[in-house]
Order: sequence, then C-alpha cells, then structure tokens
Amino acid sequence: MYSIDAETGTINWSQYFTEWITDSPTVDSKSLYVSAESKFYAVSREKGNIQWKLDIGNITNFGAPVVNSPLVDDTLIYFAGQKMDTGNFYVFALRKSDGHIKWKKRLKSVVGPAFGEGVLIVPSYAEQKVYALSPDDGSERFSIELPVSGGAFSPITVSGNKALIGTTELASFGGEDNVEKIRITCFASIYLNKITVLLGKIGSHR
Repeated sequence: MYSIDAETGTINWSQYFTEWITDSPTVDSKSLYVSAESKFYAVSREKGNIQWKLDIGNITNFGAPVVNSPLVDDTLIYFAGQKMDTGNFYVFALRKSDGHIKWKKRLKSVVGPAFGEGVLIVPSYAEQKVYALSPDDGSERFSIELPVSGGAFSPITVSGNKALIGTTELASFGGEDNVEKIRITCFASIYLNKITVLLGKIGSHR
C-alpha cells in the first residue's frame, strides 16, 4: 500500500502486506482500514505503520471474506463476510480503537451495506430483502421485501431518505412448448422514511 502526495506524486510512505488486498481501503482523519485476504488492518494515515490487525480468517474461514469496502463512523467499522463452513453471511462491527468485535449479525446473504437515515442498510440477495440494522448493536429495525424474483445483487446507494439498488426479475415468454426466460435488469428505489419500494425497468437479456 502506498501513500502518494496528490500534488507532487512523491511517495510519502509504503506498507507491505503478505496477503492480497481484497478491496479499496476506507479512510478517516487518522487511519486507513483495509482487508487483505484473511486479515483486517488499521494503518496510520500519517506514517503508514500498522496500528492493529485482526485475523478475520478465524471469523469467516474464507480467503477473501470481506464483500465490500468497510464503512466507518466515529467509533466503529462495519463490513460483511461469509463463514464458508456453514454458508452463513455476517455483518460485523469492530471498534476503531483496537479492532475488537462489538457485534455481528447473521444473514442468509449480504451485498455491501451503506448508511442511511440513522441505520445500516444491508441488502440480502438470497432473501430478496433489504435490512435496516442498528449501528449500535446490530438489531433489526425493519426489513423490506423487494418485489423481484431475481434478487438484489449490486451494492446499495443511499441519498437522503432514499436508497437505490440494482435488482433482477425473471420473466417468461413463448408458447407452452417453447417457453424462454429472460432476466430483466431493474432498480429498486426504497424510501426509508416510508418503508416503501418503487421498481423501475432498465433493460433485459436472455
């Protein structure tokens, strides 16, 4: 990992990892937070030294367990991963100060979460749902079923009280002896304050 001066291109510092970095780091005023295969690191933004690391391989039992760049608030880091021996997915919250796991929430599947309206918005593609979790303890505030058959596969984007996520819908056409299925690419627009979903069609393919 390198820190490069944006004006001069000079390398400020570099930090070597023995594992592959599996997603983009997230940065706050003091640290960078990044996953590298079975490890999760906090790295000093100023000097590049490793402040702490957590062996998430022991948690998720997976070579590259983090399915999104981590989210951070004032005190916690949030990321999602999968435990391969059971197939279960989890959302984790770690303390920024030392990497201690504050809570974890099991779901059947996870796409990268986002913040919105004071909650953590987490799509679950296998269940065709979007969950709203408490950032403090991971408890479920509410959940929304998406009106699609193909699931929710893209990371979710939140703006104000509205969340947008890419979805797919399976549809059939043709006669009894020649039925073909097409997958319609859609987007679901979720109004968090009203807990309602609007569905819009983008395109389709066989």
